[in-house]
Amino acid sequence: MFSPDVPGVLGAAAKRFPGREAAVSGRDRVTYAALHERAWRVAAGLQRLGPRTGSPVAVLADNSLAYLELYFAVPAAGMVLLPLNTRLAEPEISAILTEAGTDLLLVGPGYEHIAAQVARSCPVRLIALSGTESGLSAITYERLLDRAPATPGQAAEAAAADRGAYLYYTSGTSGRAKGVVLTHGNVLANALSTAAAVGLTDQDVWLHAGPLFHLADAWAAWAVTWLGGRHVLERFGPERTVATITRERVTRTLLVPTALDLLVEAAAAAGTRLPSLTGLLYGGAPTSQRVFEKARANIDAPLVHTYGATETAGTLTVLPAVDHLDPDGNLRTGAVGRETPLADIEVADSSGVPVGPGAIGQVTVRGPMVARGYLGQDERTREAFREGRYWTGDLGYRDEGGILWLVGRQSDMIITGGENVYASEVERVLLRMDQIADAAVIGVPDTKWTERVTAFVVLAAGARLTLAELRNFGRQHLGGYKLPRALHVVPELPRSGAGKVDRSALRRIPARITKEENGS
Repeated sequence: MFSPDVPGVLGAAAKRFPGREAAVSGRDRVTYAALHERAWRVAAGLQRLGPRTGSPVAVLADNSLAYLELYFAVPAAGMVLLPLNTRLAEPEISAILTEAGTDLLLVGPGYEHIAAQVARSCPVRLIALSGTESGLSAITYERLLDRAPATPGQAAEAAAADRGAYLYYTSGTSGRAKGVVLTHGNVLANALSTAAAVGLTDQDVWLHAGPLFHLADAWAAWAVTWLGGRHVLERFGPERTVATITRERVTRTLLVPTALDLLVEAAAAAGTRLPSLTGLLYGGAPTSQRVFEKARANIDAPLVHTYGATETAGTLTVLPAVDHLDPDGNLRTGAVGRETPLADIEVADSSGVPVGPGAIGQVTVRGPMVARGYLGQDERTREAFREGRYWTGDLGYRDEGGILWLVGRQSDMIITGGENVYASEVERVLLRMDQIADAAVIGVPDTKWTERVTAFVVLAAGARLTLAELRNFGRQHLGGYKLPRALHVVPELPRSGAGKVDRSALRRIPARITKEENGS
């Protein structure tokens, strides 16, 4: 049954599979009938609290049954769900809530302290998602649910597909965060398109190990429900996640590459190849040959790489396991696959003209999953949404076989000595070194070179590395002007909730810099 709005998706699943287990979170287990009833009661409770139709309702929490319910309850109440990145600081959260005009914040266990700080900075009402009184408010989530009637006063099943349902703020790794309003139609088009691309079925058990505040995982909230599959919700922890996959017979999940590496190590230590998994998705950043080979050696499930954007409600392309390696057995680092069925991707030059195979241009996308723009940021909306397409800011090309490759962010391009250097191209080479576990490259202002190619690396256990060694290795794969002229060794790279390197934060890291080499 096709449902043009989010509440209708859950309603249809409850009608088709009322007694089927819908979700598991810790000791909590609910059927689709129960999940539907609980979500509708929450929607009715929210309406009684008084936020007007279309108002954002924010949530600051780890993955839980309540979080999944809110994904359906808030739109059912005619409001807009605003999932907050749990890694943000109080001033960042307060700024987002103020810009969005939010006056209601639901708070999960462990976030009461920062929520109380937020409440002192902006006028928001707090509701605790935990089952006990926390001092945050006079009512908890469960009491809100218990006191509410069985149905909301005005069900959103009559909502038009173009009504706003969710408000996501981008990570803002290169400046002020941007609020993206996604409609019912946006998120359901992406969910349907991605489910088809990865082959999701009603027999799948999806582990929400990635945070629900990010669309890399959130698309599965709609897709799995639409199909009648089973949700398993928890916060990622390598050993805990291995145990959960085994106990719940999880078939699919999506992780950022760093978490994927930790999961593989934990599974190997536990002596399991996680046989229930039929697909292990990863996204947010490319993985290295080392991590890929380790995963292949220790886990039977095929690896699937995904690429997408907040502005497109999540996934745009999928790279299946069969396309990961070139004929020589090397990882196709930079390849992100082919677009999902409802996405129309073009690689275009600066004037919007599509370029041919192998030519580098900006990745643009058109389709029913594309948002209209940014909340309260008209200039940035005009820059990114034009000519009927969303301009991602990613530079890439399509090969003769139809596979899309990324070479870097347009904003990450380094201009050094009059030459253009793509940061991701240098990073891919560095990640081939056995001494390097993780790497990122940025341009640092330089009076001689305009920008100095600068590498930040996380060393593998027990490894040591000098700038000379790094440059000697790089010369085998890169032109001299692309080689890093400075090296920072850091314990870890700063990343957003989506797993992307926070390049603006890199510039603020106090790290020891090796002696600079000015030669090419």
